[in-house]
Amino acid sequence: MDAVTRRSSAFSEAFAAVVRSIRTEKGLSQYEVAHRAGISSQYVGYIERELRCPTIDKLARLAIALETTATELVKRAEELAAKGRG
Repeated sequence: MDAVTRRSSAFSEAFAAVVRSIRTEKGLSQYEVAHRAGISSQYVGYIERELRCPTIDKLARLAIALETTATELVKRAEELAAKGRG
């Protein structure tokens, strides 16, 4: 696996963990996040299990549903991935 693939994989894993973490910190179910974001709860589950990567539109919707910003979601995922825990 090359360096780009490793970093991308680490980021995807970290992003999934960040979405799940914020959702659970706020006491929200996948269904509630999905309803707020106007996407399916199955899609939220896919994101949290790294089976889907959200588009920019879906990223913005997730951020709004989680009462944060897209920038904050990406920043937290980058920090987590950099620590090697993502």
